[in-house]
Amino acid sequence: MNTSILNFWAPFFFVTIMFGISEASSARNVESKKGGELRFAKTQKPDSDYRQVWKNSAGAFSGDIFLLPKKGNFFLEDKDFKQGDLYPSSVNGAKIPPHPITMHGFAWGYDLSIPLVFKDGKSEWIKPGQYHGHATQQDITPTLAHLLGLPSPAKKTGRVLKEAIRTNQVSVSRKMPKAIVVFVQDQMGHQYLEAHPGVARFYENFLKTGANFAMAKVSHVDVETSVGHTAVGTGAWPPEHGVSGNDFFHTGLWRQLKAFNIAISNDKKENLIGNPSFLFTPTLGDILLQATEGKGIVYSQVYAPRAAIGMAGHGAMFGKGFKSHAVWIDENGEGTGEDVYTTNEKIYSLPKFLQNNSVKPYLDKFLRSTSGVWKGHSFLDDKGSVDYSMVKTSPAATEWEGDLALGVIKELGIGTDDVTDLVYINTKATDACGHRFGFESEECREVLAMTDQVSEKIFNALQTVTNGDFIAILTADHGAAPLPEVSGATRFSRQKLIKDLNEKFDRLDNKIPSILSLTSSQIYLNRSELQLNGFKVSEIVSFLKKYEVPFEAPYNVLADEWIKRGKSKRQLFFQDVVAKDDLK
Repeated sequence: MNTSILNFWAPFFFVTIMFGISEASSARNVESKKGGELRFAKTQKPDSDYRQVWKNSAGAFSGDIFLLPKKGNFFLEDKDFKQGDLYPSSVNGAKIPPHPITMHGFAWGYDLSIPLVFKDGKSEWIKPGQYHGHATQQDITPTLAHLLGLPSPAKKTGRVLKEAIRTNQVSVSRKMPKAIVVFVQDQMGHQYLEAHPGVARFYENFLKTGANFAMAKVSHVDVETSVGHTAVGTGAWPPEHGVSGNDFFHTGLWRQLKAFNIAISNDKKENLIGNPSFLFTPTLGDILLQATEGKGIVYSQVYAPRAAIGMAGHGAMFGKGFKSHAVWIDENGEGTGEDVYTTNEKIYSLPKFLQNNSVKPYLDKFLRSTSGVWKGHSFLDDKGSVDYSMVKTSPAATEWEGDLALGVIKELGIGTDDVTDLVYINTKATDACGHRFGFESEECREVLAMTDQVSEKIFNALQTVTNGDFIAILTADHGAAPLPEVSGATRFSRQKLIKDLNEKFDRLDNKIPSILSLTSSQIYLNRSELQLNGFKVSEIVSFLKKYEVPFEAPYNVLADEWIKRGKSKRQLFFQDVVAKDDLK
């Protein structure tokens, strides 16, 4: 490789300092100093409770084996290693050559550590401070339900964060907030904020002045979008709400499904996009609509059904049939730049402000400000058409989504009466940018800055319309792994591992595989087929614990540089592997 185009040592030292990358594992806890300043403390081990995270996730909808790759390692699809899907990045002034995307999904600190902060306009319901007790995404719904005098929707929920509540006495006559807004920022774990200090001033002030649960973390796997948003919306863990990952294997249908999308044919028009049938727990939005006889407004604006529905809930399918507003981007026009927000109108309502309101004007404005190129990246594909997959990684998409949220808040009259309205907002670009360029990149620094500005505008708008009678929550659905090019970790092919497992443990020529599916951190097995082949689950676990992968391109495009500095050409891929049956 020609390394003259890359100042390799600059990003290496940057990531070493920022993330504590080493052969040992790295997790991140958050502590506070006097005066409200934040300090991020590092440890050199996996999250100490990662097996408890697995226990929280083990159930009828989970895989049969749970996986923890070594620090920084993760799986990708074979297609992600093709030349056309490789992307350059800028990190700390250095240029990283075109590389595959980054990922998340595991019980490591960089994936698990998230902000979780409550704040209200008048400090009427929330007590500001730095809190160090155990806190998870599952605590948001029971805490809000307690404040509203409503039951928690799930049977097994997180806890009420009573230490941050000004009064623990539930009373029907008590004043209620006019609105609640939950910012669930995509992939924006603490690792994102730490990589770009001083960039997100609104968020940093939120952490200092709100009720900040500094040790908050994701408490389930897969550490992915659908599971995180469903945890926020229901307060439940995967065995109860039924969402185990962005994708899961449905043994009855014998196929891999996407969360809240039920593919019944290869014809997109016939597929049930945005269907909550596999959400087995009500959300707080479901309960609020019932309690207010549909007078409360529930609005969930997220780029994909797998995130929007997990918070908004079942809409017209629940109880008395009151519709919530769960909206997501219509991807049928992807590649044109004309994408708009849509919904499944049989179940949810689509605000008029969203109709035909595309990202294109924001892209045009952004391109004018960057002379048509952003950080060396073009927004046009080989045919000269707008590449929406590139647009959604940029600040332009975030500004668009923020203005859409502001327009809907005004249209629906959110926060204008004494019936509490519930709003969930997610902006996509922090996640899209993090996957494509790495959250530590200069590209993502600009995206984070815009995301911060957008959240501040929404917060201020609600502050004005409610006269401060509202509660805001800041959190994230998950974090993400550092770029392998600067961490020394490696990506590996999901299909290659499945192929190796079936070659080893499925020798019968009956066209029925022993290994059905591999998600980010779980393996789904056909136990009957495995038994017919004369194998046990424990033998697969033992095989995986010794599984080695090549340390080479295209899995890591700077593998040769790392090998020169002492990395082995073959590496054990997993830190730990455990069968579901052994999680006791």
